[in-house]
Amino acid sequence: MVPGGCLCGKIKYELNDGDYTAGLCHCSICRINTGSAFSTNLFVPVSSFHLLSAPETVSRFEIDGTRTGSGFPSVMCFCSSCGTTLWAEPQNPEYAGMEIIKAGTVADRAWLEKQALKVELFKEDGLAWVGDLVGKEKA
Repeated sequence: MVPGGCLCGKIKYELNDGDYTAGLCHCSICRINTGSAFSTNLFVPVSSFHLLSAPETVSRFEIDGTRTGSGFPSVMCFCSSCGTTLWAEPQNPEYAGMEIIKAGTVADRAWLEKQALKVELFKEDGLAWVGDLVGKEKA
C-alpha cells in the first residue's frame, strides 16, 4: 500500500501498489486549484483508492461542466482544515471508475518516481512558457 494525505494530516489515504498513468493537466480549473501552471495527477481506479480517514473529514466542491475543459462536472475533494486538494472525482464518462489523485499528496516519493508521466491534458489551455514534454502523448 502506498500512503498519502493532506498537509495537516487530518485526511489520510492509501493506494494499492501498482503502475498508474501520471499526467499533467493544463486546464484553467487545475491551474486555479493548484495555484500553479498545471496539476500533476495519477489516474487511479476507485477500487485501488482507500480513504483511511472518516468520510466526513473530506470537503467537496462541485465544479459545473461549463467551467471545466472537458465540459463535464468534476468534484474536488479537499481538507477543510489545511486546504489541500487530494483528489478529483471526474464526471466525464472517459474517466468512469477513476479517481484523479493529486500526485503531490502521495507520501512515498520513491514509489511516485516510478510512475511514468504519459499524458498532458488540455495543453492548448496551458501557458506558452511551460513548453512541451518531449515524447509525451498530447490529449
